[in-house]
Amino acid sequence: MCWCLYITLKWPEIMKEWTTVDDLLQRYRPRPKMQSKIRRTTYILVTIAIIEHAYYQLIVHINCGGSRCGFYEQVESQYFIYFRYFTHTRVRGLYLMLTNVLCTFAWTFADIFLIIISTALAEQFKLITDRVKLSTPSAESKIVYESFWGDVQEDYTKVTILCKKLDEILSKIIFIAIANDIYSICSQLFAIFEWQYSMYHQYYALFSVSFLIGRTILVILSLAEVNEESRRPLLYMLHLPECVLLQRFIQQICVDPVGLTAFKLFYVKRDKLIVLNAFIEQLRYGTTSYTCFNIFTIKRSNLLATFTVLLTYYLVLLQQTLYN
Repeated sequence: MCWCLYITLKWPEIMKEWTTVDDLLQRYRPRPKMQSKIRRTTYILVTIAIIEHAYYQLIVHINCGGSRCGFYEQVESQYFIYFRYFTHTRVRGLYLMLTNVLCTFAWTFADIFLIIISTALAEQFKLITDRVKLSTPSAESKIVYESFWGDVQEDYTKVTILCKKLDEILSKIIFIAIANDIYSICSQLFAIFEWQYSMYHQYYALFSVSFLIGRTILVILSLAEVNEESRRPLLYMLHLPECVLLQRFIQQICVDPVGLTAFKLFYVKRDKLIVLNAFIEQLRYGTTSYTCFNIFTIKRSNLLATFTVLLTYYLVLLQQTLYN
């Protein structure tokens, strides 16, 4: 909550910076498909999230006893752990239901917010890549050629500064969002493996875990797209005639990595999907061993990933113990 308030206070400053960068890139070729892409992604995720939550409430209603189960009996059945320690009252029941809805909305909104921000930021780098790809002048006029690369590097630097300012306030939210998604995936996987649940519960768990995995992959890919697009100009610059400003630009891209991070611990890249896949495979075969080091060079970020997924594993075990 404190981090959300911190973002709220810092957001007007970020929007001023973003507006300045947008005005600077007005001379670039526009990409009109971005708005429709963001709207389409938002509508799809919100619709599926509403269906998933409604399906969950239906499962709770069926497990409570169907038509014979009233509203407060359903609340007591859904939050029976809480009511082991506190007296059941209507006010507390309504409070728990409202909190559940708000938390579900906040969880979905956080993922959608990160997808929108990372997609819009990646589009800024795509504009620079398009200019490098399509508008590079001939090297015959040295003055025009070097002036072009000086302007492009200046624009790239301003987008990079915007990215780093965004990362300053979003890195903690990114870490929490990804960790929460992984925890939810693990929880639903345990529900699938627990065969004593009803058939309807199994169908819900399968639908829910499929949605969660797809949403988590979409979040990671959207965040990783910022890093990928920031390096994409290299594909076209390495084959161009050399000049001093071009070499400086290439050196800047190679030396100064750009992207969104999770708690300043690691850059979110596509290889993080392998970490997620490796852990899910370990859960599938019922073991706590973590074999991702056969894929990666051992680094501090991989040790952090190991600690995170193992902590998630034991949190899910604790949850299952409480429910039993």
